[in-house]
Amino acid sequence: MAAAPAAPARAELDASAYEAKTERTLPAAERARREAEFAAERARAEAREREERERLERERRAAAIPNRPYAERLLHERCTSCHGSDAWSARARTRLGWWWVVVRMQYLNGARIAPGERSAIVDELARISAASRWLEAVQWLALGAAAAVLAALPFRRRRRRRDRAYRA
Repeated sequence: MAAAPAAPARAELDASAYEAKTERTLPAAERARREAEFAAERARAEAREREERERLERERRAAAIPNRPYAERLLHERCTSCHGSDAWSARARTRLGWWWVVVRMQYLNGARIAPGERSAIVDELARISAASRWLEAVQWLALGAAAAVLAALPFRRRRRRRDRAYRA
């Protein structure tokens, strides 16, 4: 037994059933007031969303700090209390140059850096923003020359004294 073909169903609705029925139109002043309220509410909602995104980003960064390597955590703990990360990422220095910066911050600016932490901070700074190898070689050569001159001074003084004593 074959089923009878289904006849198309007709809804007795027309397009006017879906149109909004307004009983009255708002005066221009009332419409402007409501639009201002909607704009203010939209601005408040955007501000809340922005604050929430910033809070979540701060929490994400704070949660990531314990997972960082020791030198990064140390640099973050000791240096970002006074500086932003752009203070060292924009400058390229050699390891010797960073060592002098850390010593200066410690002794002249009062940064709380233990002597054992100094080398880890210098290593991390040199890794993040290192100068060229050529500049590093020139600095070490200049340091070696200065050390040689300083080491030779006591011998030169003794020789002068000996020569004066011999002449007398």
